[in-house]
Amino acid sequence: MNVLEMTDDELYEMGLKVLTDKLGASEVTRFIRQCQPGKGNYSVDRHKLLANQPDIDTIVKRI
Repeated sequence: MNVLEMTDDELYEMGLKVLTDKLGASEVTRFIRQCQPGKGNYSVDRHKLLANQPDIDTIVKRI
């Protein structure tokens, strides 16, 4: 199968199958959620990426 000749839908489905084989069905959704392309607005993207991270004071206490 030549990926250059595949439609976007075919390529997406093949990608999901490979992810499921490698990560397991339970991790595919998590992977896709975390690896979605950014919105082009660094401030929004950064806020989303760091949403679940501890604040600076918590990190300093751990150190």
